[in-house]
Amino acid sequence: MQRIDDEDLVQRACAAFSITACPAKGAVGRARPQSRVRKGSVDILEPLFMSLPASIFKFVTIRSYNYTLDVQEMKATEISYKFAPQVQKSSVTGLEGLYLIMMHERGNQRIDDPWVPVIRSRYENYAAGNEGVNLFVSSMPRPVSLTCTDLLVSGRPWVDQQNNGCGNYKEKAWCNKEGWATNQFLRDHPNVPWNTGTALYDESVKADGWGAPEPCCACGGGSFGGSRYMLPSYMDKDRLNVQDM
Repeated sequence: MQRIDDEDLVQRACAAFSITACPAKGAVGRARPQSRVRKGSVDILEPLFMSLPASIFKFVTIRSYNYTLDVQEMKATEISYKFAPQVQKSSVTGLEGLYLIMMHERGNQRIDDPWVPVIRSRYENYAAGNEGVNLFVSSMPRPVSLTCTDLLVSGRPWVDQQNNGCGNYKEKAWCNKEGWATNQFLRDHPNVPWNTGTALYDESVKADGWGAPEPCCACGGGSFGGSRYMLPSYMDKDRLNVQDM
């Protein structure tokens, strides 16, 4: 659901419910599943997590876009990773305010690679390269349920230098969905420098050129499927109103 544009109505409705911090113009959120309007209010989940006046919301039309950014445009794009990755500022027209759903590295050798999750470390790594990226973005934080699959290396599951695979990283809680090492990982790897941002890429750990945040869904990596010019098969392009930019 999305907040309506009528500022006067919104402020009066919030005042009637003694709400001092009304959602900003254009704010979107998911209503609680099977939620009912109770005494004029509705429970809004992520990212607002509030009970709010039902009268200030409308059903949102999902709009999705496939943007192509070069590395300079990537560097000139500020992203908030607090809830769902969202563009705060950008030199690219129309990108500001949209939510990042998945991305695809540019380069001719990457055409057949799958779409992958958006995490800070991967975005910054792509921005430090030469090719740029395709960004699949939407007006909604999570317009579709994405299916993640751990990536394979030459047809086999990835394992690090100690023969730990993605299942081990998940079971032992060695990483989080943002691609960071946990304190548990650092305790279990005393020879790795104590840095949650780089520990999973330490030379004593990574294998086949990858740290766990590349192949492992549990660590913010993995594959959503598809290829650069083809969305994952389970995504309905018409329902998502996808436009190439």
